[in-house]
Amino acid sequence: MWNKFKWDMFITSFLPLWFSIIVSDLWDCVVILTMHWSKEINFWDNLLKFIQASLLQLCSIVTVCIVVAISIHGINTFLKG
Repeated sequence: MWNKFKWDMFITSFLPLWFSIIVSDLWDCVVILTMHWSKEINFWDNLLKFIQASLLQLCSIVTVCIVVAISIHGINTFLKG
């Protein structure tokens, strides 16, 4: 358990970095969304086109959020028990 705690502490020590990565990727998603949105196409086709254009950013946001959430949960579990 101690090695997992050290790993979780290592991951959460970079919270400002993870936050800046998420903000940067969200900003890129907004730019992509404004560039690719078309009023001639219906909502679902626009959404699909947006997801295809920004798949890397969306995967990055989801991965960072999941890893940080697991690390924070691991630290809380270690400190409580």
